[in-house]
Amino acid sequence: MFILLFLSFGCLVAVITSAINYTLHFAEIENEISTEFELEKTLKLQIIHDFINHNQGLITAIIHNPLTQNYLLEQTPKNLDNFTQLLLAISQADNHFYQVRYIDNQGDEVVRLQQKLDSGQLYRTEPEQLQNKKNRYYFEAAMTLSNNQFWYSNFDLNIEHGQIEQPIRPTLRVASPVFLGEERRGFIIANINTTELFEQLIHSDNFYIHIIDKHGNYIASSTANNVWNKYLPNRTSFTNDFPQYEFVLSQKLPAQEEIYRFNLQSILQNEDEVQILLIPTGQLVQLHQKNHFLSAGLTAVTVLVVSFILSWFAAIIPTRLQQALRQAYHQIKRYADIVDKYVITSTTDDKGRIISVSSALAEATEFKASELIGRRHNLIRHPDTSDSLYQDIWSTISSGKIWTGEIKNMTKSGEAFWLRHVITPDMNVDGKVISYTSVSQNITLRKKLEALSYEDALTQVMNRRKLDMVIQSELERFLRYGCPFCIIILDIDNFKRVNDQYGHEIGDSVLIELAKLLKNNCRKVDFIGRWGGEEFMVICPETTLQGVLTLAESLRAKVANHFFEPLGKITASFGVTIALPNDDIHTLFSRADTALYQVKTHGKNRVIFCDENPPAKAQ
Repeated sequence: MFILLFLSFGCLVAVITSAINYTLHFAEIENEISTEFELEKTLKLQIIHDFINHNQGLITAIIHNPLTQNYLLEQTPKNLDNFTQLLLAISQADNHFYQVRYIDNQGDEVVRLQQKLDSGQLYRTEPEQLQNKKNRYYFEAAMTLSNNQFWYSNFDLNIEHGQIEQPIRPTLRVASPVFLGEERRGFIIANINTTELFEQLIHSDNFYIHIIDKHGNYIASSTANNVWNKYLPNRTSFTNDFPQYEFVLSQKLPAQEEIYRFNLQSILQNEDEVQILLIPTGQLVQLHQKNHFLSAGLTAVTVLVVSFILSWFAAIIPTRLQQALRQAYHQIKRYADIVDKYVITSTTDDKGRIISVSSALAEATEFKASELIGRRHNLIRHPDTSDSLYQDIWSTISSGKIWTGEIKNMTKSGEAFWLRHVITPDMNVDGKVISYTSVSQNITLRKKLEALSYEDALTQVMNRRKLDMVIQSELERFLRYGCPFCIIILDIDNFKRVNDQYGHEIGDSVLIELAKLLKNNCRKVDFIGRWGGEEFMVICPETTLQGVLTLAESLRAKVANHFFEPLGKITASFGVTIALPNDDIHTLFSRADTALYQVKTHGKNRVIFCDENPPAKAQ
């Protein structure tokens, strides 16, 4: 009798407790789905911010590049060509740019790059095909921007010759003004293909995702076939497909949410007022319900066996712990997947063998992860990378210190790429190094731009483009403030004989050695560069005539007395001039070149100064 009452009471407690527990778990399903939504929202916003920052970074790199500023200072065909090559180099680094233009203050297209549909390559539009865009909506919007501001258009479809391009190409336009000092000169505007962006935004395992504008028109969708109903015929809007969700066009959602949303207005600030809508999938809801139903059943059995009040604590504590651990696991896994996809990382053992790599590193190297694991990093080593650099890395990290620096590498297909590394030793509890972890940033584009803009590839001194910029700057300082400066042009005597007798490889080594000799014997304030072929230039700021002649004679003697392997001693001729009040860059170059010509015709291996411009050629 008492046993039956005891068991009945235990069963009653188990049933009541299980019912209460199931109700509590059911109520938590909505909270768990809300948590899933917040994680999804965070990921989507990060994708959008990365997209915006990346594209703004490319346009900013164009606007503030010295080649752009040089063109704005002097709009010569040569400077225009350099500016166009810069646009091509930066735009081709991102295949999402399918049209890039520089438009001046009058609305005229100065440069337009257009992507070929068949190959995806950008090409420069012929000058006669350039148009005036003063009456277009984006011209008015872009001309109101302040320096370093950006304007974004609505999302739309690309139109060519009055027809929507097929296959369709979703487009977002971004523009930013170009200034020379405080003076506005026009703006850069790029047409960006947003197909890949939308694919990333609508991908989800747990939600149906729709992207709509303020009128309920589809922009993108993970399920609907009516995207771009605003532009394409026989397609319906989101509110027509889902009239029960028409309230999303208002400012507030109902208390019982069946749909989640967030907007991008604070990011894009355009007229679309884009919203991203997330509707939980049936599988997500069923999964949570199934998990909680099983948990409640296990609680009932536990209560029945353990009995009475202790069963409540025995059920609720493990259930909540299980829930917390599951949520923590999913969250950690999501962030780990994001890090693996977008952050370049690798881990090696204490012998230098790779034991793990991120997907981002595999993509950058063009190797599969399985091809990298078990190998050493010299698999991707570039021939230009010196042994001393790797010796410095191992010397630093093997002593337990962190090494930071830049390394030139080579992909599986033979392409060079640059990574900036932070390599950290991993130690066990005894303080012994057991492995090394590298976190890296791809800086290939920056390196290419630096090399393109400033440096002669052979001699590692300034190239002619950089020399032009320095001379222009010094000439402006001289004409405005009276700061004197001089230039020296030197040419190796009989250099053709060196190439003919010893070969171009020895000739190149002579050029490299001469560049080092000039750098070691000029002042720190002087600018040294390769003018072309075997000609070099030295720009001497704040220098008098006597000072530059003394320097030129000193350099001539240094060259003449230096032993160049393997040919021995060589000589060089030096043409010198000083900036004059009515000079421009062409008259300055012409005098220096005249002086050099006089040296060549009067015996070579000497210094001649010229302060008179050559007579103008007869017309």
